Amino acid sequence: MAHADNTYTYNSAASNSDDSHKSGNQLGMTFGAGVEMALNARTSMKFEYLHVGLNTIRTTRVNGDSSHFGNSLDTMRVGANFKF
Repeated sequence: MAHADNTYTYNSAASNSDDSHKSGNQLGMTFGAGVEMALNARTSMKFEYLHVGLNTIRTTRVNGDSSHFGNSLDTMRVGANFKF
């Protein structure tokens, strides 16, 4: 069995530092895929991958320095299913 999905992600976050404050909302996208394989009638193994991609955050501090970072997350999961 294989599956894939795609959703839109909405994130509300705030961060603080000594000389700046940034808060707001981000719109991004999530997509993933997975595979599940039966080992026998009662056991299966699965693998899933998920990527969350949000907008790049850009900030400017009071002293004029600016910075930015990409805001994304990749996860992989491996699992076993047992039927009772």
